[in-house]
Amino acid sequence: MSQFQIPTMVFHNPTEFTIKLDALGLDPVGPGQDCEIPLYMAAASRMDNGGRGKSPVEQVAPQLHPKHAEDRKIWEEVPPPPIPQSKIVSVTARAAHESPGVKALREKKEATQKLTASPQTSVKG
Repeated sequence: MSQFQIPTMVFHNPTEFTIKLDALGLDPVGPGQDCEIPLYMAAASRMDNGGRGKSPVEQVAPQLHPKHAEDRKIWEEVPPPPIPQSKIVSVTARAAHESPGVKALREKKEATQKLTASPQTSVKG
């Protein structure tokens, strides 16, 4: 497993048509097939009025939706507002920036995976 693994979300094509995702740099998705889309392309944006903006996937292929119900619930939420950052030029290093929508999706997805993971038990024999 690579240390630079990109988190993804599984999307489903419910239509009877092949959906081309060339604009996102991804392979086409056939009728009834699933595809993995990186969270940075699946995360919604936050509009100026505080509402939920369309994600890159929704802009290119509005027919695609997250396959799992818990992922869809998280995906439909409005991302939190961005944390204000100073625009002053500095020579000190800053932490890597991650979009609030991507961060929220990643954290909630990780939390739901931890909750759904069954605890391992040992059996003495």
